[in-house]
Amino acid sequence: MTVALLNPEAFNPYIHVLDEPRNTGPTDHIPDSVFDPHSPVRRYAEIATGLMVPYIAGLAVCRDSIAAGVAEHSHYTEHPYSRVYGTGQAAADLTFADKPTFHAQSSRLFGFHERKIQGVYQGVYYDANNGPDQAWVWVSTHQGIIAANQRWGKADSEDNAALWEDIYNIAVSFGTPTEVLPKDLAERNEYYEAMIEGPFLLQTPVSIAQAQRAFRFESPKVPSLVAHVSQAISIASLDPRLRERAGLRLEPRDERINHAVDVIMRQTYSRLSDQRREAIIPAIMRIRPGLMAGVKVVRKIHDNLEKSKTVART
Repeated sequence: MTVALLNPEAFNPYIHVLDEPRNTGPTDHIPDSVFDPHSPVRRYAEIATGLMVPYIAGLAVCRDSIAAGVAEHSHYTEHPYSRVYGTGQAAADLTFADKPTFHAQSSRLFGFHERKIQGVYQGVYYDANNGPDQAWVWVSTHQGIIAANQRWGKADSEDNAALWEDIYNIAVSFGTPTEVLPKDLAERNEYYEAMIEGPFLLQTPVSIAQAQRAFRFESPKVPSLVAHVSQAISIASLDPRLRERAGLRLEPRDERINHAVDVIMRQTYSRLSDQRREAIIPAIMRIRPGLMAGVKVVRKIHDNLEKSKTVART
């Protein structure tokens, strides 16, 4: 187990200086196999994983220092569409691009974090290029992908291990220090369990508030049905120990939504070959500009409807 990752003193969210390794910039570590069409990170880039993105984001902010940075800098409830587009574009470039595009995107993200996202929020220190914080984000990503495919698709321990190997290589190339990353699936599983059981997650009012905000996501710019589906899937996927710690629970509405989603996803997946299923996200990325234009139209219609309701009430 990586000592630097599971040292309670190093994880104290109240101290302003953390003696931890930082991301010092992208490296050229990533092997060519990651960009192979059959690599796990590409095979799992599909609809089921997309539905788990809110869960992945919510799991990440359970870590106090990440929650502090999100609280001070993120405006995803005010600008949900631009946030989804930016995240999707970055994820696509890190997953489907060639090496030059990958390094250009990782360098851009590193530079943005280096310039802007570092400080103290309500007594909690945060640094977006802090190595252990990034390690938790990578593990949260792996956890979300595996949870999605265990629930709706196909996943086994061999695939889980290969997927973590891909994510590990991407993380190292992104600049996350190797000493804070679990080296294999067994160590990753041990790390994940230790993070949940130890004093590392949801230890401050900041992280509890951000977890509730993420898992009960609402925005006046997002249709309530979309928000409710996102909430139901995310909360159901969260470890019960974290759910209790964050003050979250599955409401009867959440149970009904999850049942409906499970039926739809399982029926859809039973009719799609692996090849067709894995081709969906790359196809979406090719028509991304047109989709964004459509999203802007939908957003405008939604805003106009909300204005009409406000006028009618007054």
